[in-house]
Amino acid sequence: MPKIIDKKIKLIAIKKFLSGEKPKSIKEDLNLKSGVAQIYQWVKRYNINELESELDYSPCEVNIYMQKDIENKLLKKENQKLEKEIKNLKKEKSKDRAKIEFLEKRMPSCMNLSKEQMKIQTSKKAWKNDAYNIIFYDNSIELSIKDKCKALFVNYSNYAKWKIKYNDILSRGRQLS
Repeated sequence: MPKIIDKKIKLIAIKKFLSGEKPKSIKEDLNLKSGVAQIYQWVKRYNINELESELDYSPCEVNIYMQKDIENKLLKKENQKLEKEIKNLKKEKSKDRAKIEFLEKRMPSCMNLSKEQMKIQTSKKAWKNDAYNIIFYDNSIELSIKDKCKALFVNYSNYAKWKIKYNDILSRGRQLS
């Protein structure tokens, strides 16, 4: 069943066409799915004066209607951008929660350290070795290996080298100390 288009929209489309606007841009501005040919048919079929008298609209009211339509489109685009941003922030937040949970479970001793103490602690070779073991034997899937490395302040490429170097020991299931 064909969609019945409001006479207001027809009037706006005809006025835009007669003012020199291209039918394709009119179609996009007014969200007309019927196409450019429909605009040409309206121009031939309807008289602007008759449509205005039918609708009893003054040109100012038509302009207000057009402005509101444009504002609505802009607001919808802005809404979509903001929703996308919110979605990304939610993903980051859940990732950060997973990192905190990972640290609290695997390294409870490091949770109460200051930044300076943490730097000193993480620079030690024993810390790195423990961190590599934790990353290797951790079965949680909330975080990727790279995220686990970031959470434990170790370099991912160094972890990969460590894993290759000690692959035979690790495959037997023993932890390195």
